[in-house]
Amino acid sequence: MAEQITGVPRSAHHRVRLIPSQIDKESISSQPKARDSPLKRLRRDLRTCLQLLPELPNIFRPLHAPRPTDELYLGKRSILNLVGLVLVSLLEAILLLISCLSILLLPGAISCCLCLVNLRITGWACAPFHGPAIFHAELDPYNARYSTEERWIFINGVVVTSYGLEQNCRQLAEIFRRPITGIQNRTFGLIGDLLECIIQRAFSYNTYDVRVAYDYLKKVLVDPGVQKVVLICHSQGAIVASLALDMLFADLPAKQMAKLEIFTFGSAADHFNNPLNDAGTGGVIRHIEHYVNKNDPVPQWGVLRSISNPKNKYAGRVFICGDGRGHLFNQHYLSQMFPLGAEISPSNACFVNHTVSVDKRVMEARHQFVCQEANKLTPNGDGPSSPSGTAARGAIGFLTGMLVREVSRLSQYMAGREPDAARPPEMRDSGRLATPSR
Repeated sequence: MAEQITGVPRSAHHRVRLIPSQIDKESISSQPKARDSPLKRLRRDLRTCLQLLPELPNIFRPLHAPRPTDELYLGKRSILNLVGLVLVSLLEAILLLISCLSILLLPGAISCCLCLVNLRITGWACAPFHGPAIFHAELDPYNARYSTEERWIFINGVVVTSYGLEQNCRQLAEIFRRPITGIQNRTFGLIGDLLECIIQRAFSYNTYDVRVAYDYLKKVLVDPGVQKVVLICHSQGAIVASLALDMLFADLPAKQMAKLEIFTFGSAADHFNNPLNDAGTGGVIRHIEHYVNKNDPVPQWGVLRSISNPKNKYAGRVFICGDGRGHLFNQHYLSQMFPLGAEISPSNACFVNHTVSVDKRVMEARHQFVCQEANKLTPNGDGPSSPSGTAARGAIGFLTGMLVREVSRLSQYMAGREPDAARPPEMRDSGRLATPSR
């Protein structure tokens, strides 16, 4: 059917690797903070960051930016933002060096005071980049698909000013034809944002941006008039979302959390929780998807590193674009994966028209780990093969060869479409074309 509509042959080259949702009915996997101390996680994150340091320029490559919404587009406002961020990052590097030298050479009280002064200077320098905590991007009402029962929310990533957040939200609004509410994850320059990511991950620290996201999401989820909440996150925004979700799962009933659908790009989060529903058949949140450029160093530290360890709990499907590069949201993710007009494009060069290949290595590692740990829990150590592992293995044959547009829930929202509208009632949320992304 998809071949007739798109004209894309099923034999198209596999450039998208898919890791199906983690199925852990035995609840054997866990998030890193449940197994390791904060200091151990801090050392691990610092070591990984140092290893990835040579890859840091790949965050901004390719530099080609032909569209006005691209982060590196040489427009007047964009140039001012870029120059400001570069200057702030250089200032931070100098202040960080001064702070390190003061700790080594000066008495403790003096070095502490100097570090606090440096932090205050950084805060003042970054203040012009901060706008309102909540931003609303509206569309022309004649081109928008608006539902009072639906909310779309976006949390930005690292090194994004208030102007950058506006551009991100407007691009999302154009692609999906919905009003977008942006929650600003404030930037403190490249070095400041990187340090904040490490602190959030290692110490599960709920920064101001996490608390804002938690409050806003909670307000929307408890609203009885809202039936669906679509949350899109980029980069550090996924860390913010994962920490906010941990609190929301503790505070809200499953019925309200089930309103959520979550989609991340270049996720830097080290975990994503999604508890089992009451029936034990899947996660409370039915749809979680992560989109990754293979050569993007940020998810190599975040989602890709986490899912490579079967012990880690990381809910949701992962789509890995094999030839994808760069980390910038509009320029390297949206414009490459979900460009305007892609929903009707017959080109097999378009991300949504690629065929997927399931990562058997990750699936097999998960299966073996779950079986091994499940056997340890039985009295004789000879328990049966894990149902979770068996079900996960079954996804390999079912999903391989399908087009991204058939598997990706988010792509089915493009141009104002509704994923469940085109399906017969018995197929809606049944898990066949859009299996529960736990």
